[in-house]
Amino acid sequence: MRAKKKYALCFVDDDPDELPRFKNCLEKYYFVGVGATLSRAATDLRKTYHGKVDLFLLDMYFPTKVNTDADREKLDQTWEKFCTADNELKTVLAGMEQTIDGGRRRAEEAKLKKAPFVFFTRKGNLSDAIKAYEDIGALSVIKKPDPPSSSRARSKLEIKDARDEAMKVLADQIKERIDLAINRASPSLSGQAFVAMWFTKKLNSVYSKGIRPAIRAAGYRPMIIRMKEHANKIDDEIISEIRKSTFLVADFTGHRGGVYFEAGIAMGLGVPVIWTCHKDDIDKLHFDIRQYNCIDWTKPFDLARRLKTRITHVLGRGRIAPLIQASADH
Repeated sequence: MRAKKKYALCFVDDDPDELPRFKNCLEKYYFVGVGATLSRAATDLRKTYHGKVDLFLLDMYFPTKVNTDADREKLDQTWEKFCTADNELKTVLAGMEQTIDGGRRRAEEAKLKKAPFVFFTRKGNLSDAIKAYEDIGALSVIKKPDPPSSSRARSKLEIKDARDEAMKVLADQIKERIDLAINRASPSLSGQAFVAMWFTKKLNSVYSKGIRPAIRAAGYRPMIIRMKEHANKIDDEIISEIRKSTFLVADFTGHRGGVYFEAGIAMGLGVPVIWTCHKDDIDKLHFDIRQYNCIDWTKPFDLARRLKTRITHVLGRGRIAPLIQASADH
């Protein structure tokens, strides 16, 4: 029997007590490197292992200044008080027979209906969130908005009014989280079509008169990455947008490497690809692409007609009305 691979981990934490604690308990299962920075943890790992790091485990809270022993002692004491208060809350909830098991039962009902689900909670803590993700299969755990804390005790009516106001203020953020969960559950519901092509002046009409109107007419919203405002790595944005797209249109006219890259990403993520290329360029397609049914267009209007037909036959008609699309896409 072939031996099971022993994975390599790097644990990064600012607490000097946590580092040896983690290493002593986990090094019998993994190659382990620990440190207060990624580079220190990787250096520590190289004492026993010289390959690729399989996983970084990062402490979520890192100080922006050096913490003293007094700082850490105060933190430990405050954390103990928090745990005591958390236990008191659990005791009250248990007395009311409110537990995560009740949410689990509702989740099982949703599963029987084959419906994806999220938890929307005010009282859930980190342990509950872990159970929701790992054990129950929730797509997300969304926190109910809480009003700012008050320096005085509030009446029942004041608490209600404050929570109502918090919900109004944060409604847009809640919507964003719900939309992300829906897109993770079923990217096909997003209605977005990612367009991969050579964006050069001589092909402007191919997009404006061919690809874009075809996608709109089929009931979807075209997305081109160059029109998205962001401050991140372009590859990360490309992958993110492809991941939440219903399908990708890849036009290989000009044979740009980026188009091959984006089509490959889509295939790896299970996002359907619609293949197109100008007829004069079709013979230059890479061997691995030639086996796919590629629309060999000659004029933009020809591409628009055939692309719409291909989209609707392969994916069905989308849900986005053309009049709405005109203001929604790029």
